[in-house]
Amino acid sequence: MERAPSSSFPQPGPMPAAVRSAGSCRTRGIGSERRSCPGRWGGRSPGMRGQPASRIRVPMPRHHPWACKAFLPGADRDRRGPAARGGFPIRAMAFVLALAASSGAVWAWEGRLIGPDGAPLVGARVTPVGGSAGVLTDGEGRFRLPGEAPSASALLVERADGSLAVVEIPPGHRGPVEIRVPSFGGLNIRVTATAAGQLLAPPGSPTRSFDRDDPALQRARSLQQAVSALPGAARAHEDPDRVPVLRGMGQGRTLLLLDGAPLGSERRAGVSGGIFDSGTWGGLDVVRGPTGVAYGSAAMAGALLIKSPWAEPAGSPAVEFDLSAAAGGNPGAAASLRWRAQGWAVAAAWRAAPDPEAPGGTPLEGEFRRRSFFAGKSLLVAGGLLRVGIRADRLADADRLQAPDPARLTRLPSEGQERVVARFERGGSRPASLLFWGARGRRTIEQRRDLTVRAETSEQDYGFRFTRSGSSAGGWWLVGAETRWRRGIRTRITVAGRPDLDGVPLDDGEQRSAAFFAQGTRLLPRSWFLAAGLRIEPIRSRAVSLDRVLGRTTTATAGVIALGHPLAGGEASVQIARGFREPLLSERYYRGITGRGIVEPNPDLERELSRQIDLVWRRSGPRHHVEVAAFEARIRDVIVRRLVASGELDRYRFENAGRGLVRGLELDAALRLGPRAGALRLTAHRILGRDGERAALDDIPAAGGTLAWERESRRAGWRAELVVRGRKSDPGPGEQVTPGWARIDVGAFLRLRRGLSLSAGITNLLDRTIPSSPRRHAPAAPGRTVTVGLRWSGPAAPAGPRATGTRPPYPRPRGHAGMPLDGEG
Repeated sequence: MERAPSSSFPQPGPMPAAVRSAGSCRTRGIGSERRSCPGRWGGRSPGMRGQPASRIRVPMPRHHPWACKAFLPGADRDRRGPAARGGFPIRAMAFVLALAASSGAVWAWEGRLIGPDGAPLVGARVTPVGGSAGVLTDGEGRFRLPGEAPSASALLVERADGSLAVVEIPPGHRGPVEIRVPSFGGLNIRVTATAAGQLLAPPGSPTRSFDRDDPALQRARSLQQAVSALPGAARAHEDPDRVPVLRGMGQGRTLLLLDGAPLGSERRAGVSGGIFDSGTWGGLDVVRGPTGVAYGSAAMAGALLIKSPWAEPAGSPAVEFDLSAAAGGNPGAAASLRWRAQGWAVAAAWRAAPDPEAPGGTPLEGEFRRRSFFAGKSLLVAGGLLRVGIRADRLADADRLQAPDPARLTRLPSEGQERVVARFERGGSRPASLLFWGARGRRTIEQRRDLTVRAETSEQDYGFRFTRSGSSAGGWWLVGAETRWRRGIRTRITVAGRPDLDGVPLDDGEQRSAAFFAQGTRLLPRSWFLAAGLRIEPIRSRAVSLDRVLGRTTTATAGVIALGHPLAGGEASVQIARGFREPLLSERYYRGITGRGIVEPNPDLERELSRQIDLVWRRSGPRHHVEVAAFEARIRDVIVRRLVASGELDRYRFENAGRGLVRGLELDAALRLGPRAGALRLTAHRILGRDGERAALDDIPAAGGTLAWERESRRAGWRAELVVRGRKSDPGPGEQVTPGWARIDVGAFLRLRRGLSLSAGITNLLDRTIPSSPRRHAPAAPGRTVTVGLRWSGPAAPAGPRATGTRPPYPRPRGHAGMPLDGEG
């Protein structure tokens, strides 16, 4: 954990011959802005070719791509000359790979994890709190963290089933160390679990990991509701297929993943995740901020990763059963069952809800039924962990939340997906991961406006992903490759009473991509760190639209650079990124009827491009966490729906006709008051969004925040939450003015004997009238709702003997008990 002296730094290689003369360049930014950037950069160097340390300046030639764009690769290279299309991405990728291998201090930390039963934790993921690169423990519980976050003071430990624990890093200790994790879960996880977990995110990005027993996941009816307490997330009361929106960037700009594989949908609003019930979740990881380098399209605002409840390779048998019922404004019932033993895991969930009611007994539309099933196997193979699993999820008879209106109705008769995933991960000094997924999905939506239109969409999704990471004399690096094939995309339209409008406006659609990406982090003198990443992704798409074959091949790139330094007892970082969103096939090639009218294809539709900057300061301690973020995102070539011709049926076409600017401030703070006083958590945000004509954008959440106070002991616990939202006086094109509001939620639980526990909660305690959303024609949210729950956990088998074999010494530092940070065990 100590930095090597500057004399031990390896010497850098010779400077490229092209970098000779000084100069400057001007580049045109988003929105036709003129910006200048210097033609040189300077910094401290420990010396070159044996010379003493000195300040150096590297001159850049005029208009040289490294001078202004080496760290900000353009997201659309088709608009540049042939030389730029061929040479620049390769040079930029070489720079990223050389970053980690160049001079710098060596930082790595080794250890071994022991579980509550005294046996090694096998296949557990270890991530520095506040870090973004986790590693797996081997068959003996050993792990080795690369040189990414030397300022980390604690580790986030995640078991295969999704349970979390936070343990301190022994201060001032060098060499391998053995750490005992007395228990998993608890209140402290919700205070200090700020790590990217399984997500690949640039250093300094705001992150959050949810334990599988987190109250936010337990009471969530949808994915958006589970993350609605995060800063920058829209507070949702509405649809079961509501699309998650982070930082006010909807319309498919927030990425959703399941077990590491991206989810796709030919839905303009984006992937909802509404078919996955929380009863079959093993946890949830969230990153706010651009993650396009690791995941490509649709990752401008951030990424959400749903994790299935896998089992440990040699875990003890256990079973859990949950049953809950709700009455009042938002009635419903849910049940889930989980079983795991010796690497096998099975989970099933069922949830149903009738039509809700607004305060005062006003009836609403909003019923749904959901079923989810998961089965998987985890085993140790070739020194690594292999996981193979299948999922089947379905949402049926779902109505969008709305007032009863025979002339206006949107419902989902059915939406389902079957998925298989196989993942192999290996730890050690050179961690590697291999992921394969295959999925088949169907979606039927029915809209009633002037016409009743029923659309049935189906598709298949296959992908392969490989990553390799490690540490070198200078920092941490990661390289990867990903190929994805979405095929069989087909939409069939049926119009009630108008058979002349029936047809297949999109058929035999496919989208293929092959991406290469790299990230590197280098530790610099005086506690600075520098990180950079680049992604190059050729994309080919084609579809049949009314017997016409339309297609296009392009190449997209995304990039990021981050710089950080300790500040005021914490760590401050600045991150500059470029990203993109690839148009849907239905936006480029669809030709046919919709609920709004007739849509014409536009094969020349370009991808959306983004330029983003994030400033983040965070500070973590044994009993507190504070994170402040300021961001700005400029999006050009925004895809909008434009009216082409008016008539009995209006004609529309998607065009690149818009610009977007989103700015915001976010606060996420937690404080552990003490063993008897509980903990406080405060989140707040203020986000503004404008288009190129200074008009408001859709999906921008109103300013507001959440204050939660909770206490937990071995036998009982309670929670009180105050949610406040300001008035939304500048609605977007599809929204309306909504008043400010405040809401109080309370809940409590009691642990009984023999693994039995009871819980109860009240949402909207004061039965206030609250707008469900700012969208047009949106009704009031459901009124006061009372929920009761019952959980039973079956007894685990006695722990088996400890693993044997040759082990290196793992001394325990004097005075380090390995206790969890909450101090309650």
